[in-house]
Amino acid sequence: MNGSIVHARADSTNGVAMNVNPNEARTTLAEIARTQARTRRAGRWAAWLWLATGMATGAFELLAPPITHGWAEALVTLGFPVIGALLLGAAWRERVHDLVAARLAGPVTAAFITGVLIASAFRFFTAPTDVTPTLLIVACLPFLPCAYAAVRVARG
Repeated sequence: MNGSIVHARADSTNGVAMNVNPNEARTTLAEIARTQARTRRAGRWAAWLWLATGMATGAFELLAPPITHGWAEALVTLGFPVIGALLLGAAWRERVHDLVAARLAGPVTAAFITGVLIASAFRFFTAPTDVTPTLLIVACLPFLPCAYAAVRVARG
């Protein structure tokens, strides 16, 4: 059968007979494998992006008020959203999106934004001057949905 045309009857495709060349089948299977690899890479990229975003946001919420003052606080406050926007823009430039990442994007984004708003409101209304256990717990709120999404996407 090597190099010959295989005749198959595909009853599930409206009874249409197909001619399948083994070389074409191998080429098609190789293309499927390449596409699956691209999809896995896209999923890993999304997992790393969520993990980095969650860690950076948690660190910002924890360290920005007590450590940075004056121009450093302004630089961190303005630079953080710019870096986040660049990372998110790079992620959405990907032409292939992992199914799990696409399914989790909406709920995780909503939970992340809720965590950021709670942590920011806490910082605004309490104006902490030192790292406290309460500040540590509140700073972890934006990290939790991102970590969950990163683990789920990495597992596939």
